[in-house]
Amino acid sequence: MEELKPCPFCGRSHGLLITSIHHRIDDITLEQWSVFCDASGCKVGCGASCGYHKTKEEAIEAWNRRAKTQWVPCSERLPEDSSPVLITHRGGVSYGWYNGRYFERGANTNHRKLQTVIAWMPLPEPYLERKIDEGD
Repeated sequence: MEELKPCPFCGRSHGLLITSIHHRIDDITLEQWSVFCDASGCKVGCGASCGYHKTKEEAIEAWNRRAKTQWVPCSERLPEDSSPVLITHRGGVSYGWYNGRYFERGANTNHRKLQTVIAWMPLPEPYLERKIDEGD
C-alpha cells in the first residue's frame, strides 16, 4: 500500500484517516473510500479530504496527487502584485493578498494583517463545468 503524503493544505502528516462508507441501494451495497485530515477531537487536522473513491488505493492515490501550483516560501520570494493568493500561516491556510508590505486576509474593508505567513501560492484556475451536447 502506498504511504500517505502530508496534508496539502495544513502540512500535517499525523491525524490522516483512511475511511470507508457503505451505501445500500435496494439489494446492492456500495463501498466508497476517502482520506481525511481529521479535524475532530483536539483539532489535529484541517478537515481536507480527497473526496470518495471506489477503492482504498484510488483514495490514497487521489490524496497523494498534487496540483501543479506549489507553495512558495516567503523566504524565497513574495508575490509581485496584490493578486489573491492562498496563504499558509500559524493559524492554518487562508485566502488573502500581499499589499507590498505585509499579507492581509479578510473581506471588503474588514482586512486583517497577518504577521506569521510562512508560504503562499497563486490561486488555482477556477473549475469550469464541461458542457455536454444533447447528442452525447
